[in-house]
Amino acid sequence: MRLFRGKKRKEKERPGEVGADGVEDSGGESPDESGPGEEETPAVATVDGEQPPVVPEEGEKPDFFDMSPEEAVSYRPPGVVVAVSKPRDFKPVLKAIGVIAVLGVAVLGVVLLWPSSEARVPDLIGKTLTEAFDAARAAGFQPAVDGWEYSGEQSDGVVLSQKPNGDKVVKKGSAISLTVSKGLKPGTGGSPGRESAPVTEQDGDGESAELVANPYEGKTVCVDPGHQVALAEKEWTDPGMSRKNPGDDGARGVATGNPEYLVTIDIGLKLKSLLEKDGIEVVMTRESNDVDLSNINRAEMANNAGADLYVRVHCGNSSDTGKSGTATLFPASTEWTESIFEAGKTAALFIQEELVKSCSTNDLGVFGLHDKSGFNWSRVPVIEVEIALLSNPEDDELLATDEFRWEAAWGLRNGIIQYFSNP
Repeated sequence: MRLFRGKKRKEKERPGEVGADGVEDSGGESPDESGPGEEETPAVATVDGEQPPVVPEEGEKPDFFDMSPEEAVSYRPPGVVVAVSKPRDFKPVLKAIGVIAVLGVAVLGVVLLWPSSEARVPDLIGKTLTEAFDAARAAGFQPAVDGWEYSGEQSDGVVLSQKPNGDKVVKKGSAISLTVSKGLKPGTGGSPGRESAPVTEQDGDGESAELVANPYEGKTVCVDPGHQVALAEKEWTDPGMSRKNPGDDGARGVATGNPEYLVTIDIGLKLKSLLEKDGIEVVMTRESNDVDLSNINRAEMANNAGADLYVRVHCGNSSDTGKSGTATLFPASTEWTESIFEAGKTAALFIQEELVKSCSTNDLGVFGLHDKSGFNWSRVPVIEVEIALLSNPEDDELLATDEFRWEAAWGLRNGIIQYFSNP
């Protein structure tokens, strides 16, 4: 730093340069040629060969190299613009982040809450048929019975298997096929959960093998699906030929237009399959619609079969379209029905209770009638069920569904079992 200072001092103190002859060059003028009034600059004494610090003249800015350390810290060169630090405003950035966060939450909510077109299949194995249907429909699926199998572990009406399997994710509205237990195979024992008296027989080795007796072995039920395609003719109400009833061709659904004979044969065949799995022999008056049978003919079929119970399956009809529900009829006590009146009434009470429970319909009660040819010509206990009313739009819609028809068949089966179990 001293070198720079010395250099600057020399530049300030030397107006000219010394020539080769050792004479100072004053720019063409000699010292003697100085103008009037000009004074020579006195020589400055040095200490040890160093020049003393130069004191700036008044109004002149001090040189950086002549500044003290304190002055040098705050020194700013002339012409240099120093940027002034300004406080940063983060509000716009925070606002943008807030908007993005709100949009993200909204999108996440839509993804989580928007109804999915797929759903997880509920596990229906081990549930009763009614429970399985309710659970499947609640999850958005369409359950259907694909088949029935005998089972030594599950009682009748319990789901044994399903397709697709439980917990599988499939499209909503898909069908779930169910295989349902028919209970124990007839002749191999009573239904699971039912206590029966043991029966022993000899096996091939002469040893006694214990079997469980079928509690309904030897029982016969005649199932009569009401009506047919052919028009009904007038017929005598009783063997005494008191009077003739007009022919009844059955009702038609007020909402669906379904004829009664189509509904009753479907329920009747379903009932047949349920009773046969219980080991009960079933005689059908018809298994197709193209028959021509009077009520007297049907009653004679039940008589000839020696049926323990004759079940006539019908649908109700009323001029009051607001009326809905289930009713069960039995023969009133007459000279023609005296021997079967009590048994018919008992069967009607059991069956009505189970039907209403199974179908969840209004209970219209149990009634005894004296003028039905199907009752008066029968020599075996007989009842007639009116599952629901085709004249009521809601009942008609129910009767058109396979689920409701199964419920009706189960109600009939349960009522018949109750009747046979409580002689």
